[in-house]
Amino acid sequence: MPHNGMLLAPLHRAILPKLKIMRAFPLVMRAAPISLGGLGLHSLEITSGTQAIQHLISLFTSQTPSKLLLTTAIEYHQLEIGTETLFLNNSFSSLSLLATSTWITHLWEFIHLYKLEINLPTLSLPSTSCGNDCSLIALLISSGWKGHKLRLANQTRIWLQIYFVSDLLLLGTNKIKRFFTQG
Repeated sequence: MPHNGMLLAPLHRAILPKLKIMRAFPLVMRAAPISLGGLGLHSLEITSGTQAIQHLISLFTSQTPSKLLLTTAIEYHQLEIGTETLFLNNSFSSLSLLATSTWITHLWEFIHLYKLEINLPTLSLPSTSCGNDCSLIALLISSGWKGHKLRLANQTRIWLQIYFVSDLLLLGTNKIKRFFTQG
């Protein structure tokens, strides 16, 4: 998602002189309200981001097959990233490398960039059965893992079907059991 008006820059360069406004008019003032001395032009990034959030909310409030498809896609991303809380409310900058790039990840970037929070009530997020348990990804991040090393650990976590630290310690998944019994 381009930022700082880079998407509209060529359009503004062409149209502003025709409106008798100099091209060097500050970018910030282009989107500012007319009452504050700005041009009142809409920001394409904010408009498309808010429309995407409105579309997401409208799909979640409807009882259509689209809701099921969207719920499945978001739950897939949740499992792929491996956090305990809804990934849309987590830091995009530190966790985005764990997710496949889709329109949901672009929406997540928008939510993170503008410091928004979204709650989707019908999602079934993974929960732990142990009191002090946490997701393996949360443990790795708190231990200082990041970048390529974190991505490789996440790929291994996905392959072994581990979500929580207790899955690893208690050998709670069949893949780990097969892995150790086969050598």
